[in-house]
Amino acid sequence: MARDRVVPDRPTLSGSNRREPGSSLRPHRRAFRPTGDTGRSRRSRALPLDQRWTLVRLLDQALRFGVSVPDVFQSLAPPGRLGETMRRMATAMMEGAALWEVLRDAGFEPDEVVSVRAAEATGQFDRLIPSLVRRMELKRSVRRSVRAALGRQVLTLVLASVTVWVLAEHFLPAVVAVVHEVGGTVPAWCVGVLRLGQWGLPGIVGMTVLAWWAAGRAPARLQRWADAWVGRVPGLRRVVFEMDWGQAFLTAAAGEQAGVGSGRAWALAARACRTARVRRACQRLADYLQEAPMAMDLRGVLQEAGFPAMDALAVRTALRTGGVAGVLDELGEAHMRQAAASAEALQDVLADAVLVAVGLLVAAIVLGGYVPLFRAYGRLG
Repeated sequence: MARDRVVPDRPTLSGSNRREPGSSLRPHRRAFRPTGDTGRSRRSRALPLDQRWTLVRLLDQALRFGVSVPDVFQSLAPPGRLGETMRRMATAMMEGAALWEVLRDAGFEPDEVVSVRAAEATGQFDRLIPSLVRRMELKRSVRRSVRAALGRQVLTLVLASVTVWVLAEHFLPAVVAVVHEVGGTVPAWCVGVLRLGQWGLPGIVGMTVLAWWAAGRAPARLQRWADAWVGRVPGLRRVVFEMDWGQAFLTAAAGEQAGVGSGRAWALAARACRTARVRRACQRLADYLQEAPMAMDLRGVLQEAGFPAMDALAVRTALRTGGVAGVLDELGEAHMRQAAASAEALQDVLADAVLVAVGLLVAAIVLGGYVPLFRAYGRLG
């Protein structure tokens, strides 16, 4: 009878509520290294965010409707890396192996791996997997906003490049010829500005197009490069920082849910960060929580680490009163939404800035070409 005991209201990966021998719901005692950065071969197989979200959402729907997850993954596996990962996940579920190891090898983020590992260890798939789906949807929303901003910038830059090229190759030589014919001169700075725009704008267009592509369906390795490139654009730097803070808080929340401890959770958050500033802040807090939690003032540590004031207050209160995972999850969502809002508001600003630059180039043509031309005609008259 004990062998046939049923755990009520607790969905399993096999689609039933019975714990089978060798089920993947049992806790795994293997070394836990929730990072996809474990070698060149794994990085080359890293799935982009959209495909990772597809996998987790499919897992959530299969669990919600009570169907066999391995059967669903094997029957719906498409060709390519996504299908290969789905088949590997199905095999791991049927063999009772650690599912989070498959996700780690597929390039999943640390917070995503930690959430799946916690669900496997506790059996709380009905609570942790929907939470993971919601967090990944936030990430997708932010990336769509950033990609839209980059896409609009690409279109504006292409129009600006074509305009400057036509001016430099066709319009300016004609003006220079007429000015020289009537005895005038065109300033050298006018030609220099146009040549700089003629050859500089296409390079910027190429880099922006590459960042736009990498922010979408590119592998995770190129998505990290895209974040680094976008972080160097003055207007988008705030968006990248907000995304990184959101990723840090979401990863720390996943670590708290997995029960790895606050210090280890923030160490995982530091690994997930893409900017040095946020990474240092998370690592500083992780070192404090792991080494000497009572030796220093937590408020001073958070200020020294560089946490935003309101976030530091919320983290300090949560660490002292409990409910850390929920608070960190809310902070991560708030930062992700702020990043999306900032990216959407920045689209018009980027377009206007490029239009102003083109306007200045046209003004250079007028001042450098037409003014000397009018002066020469005045002398002839």
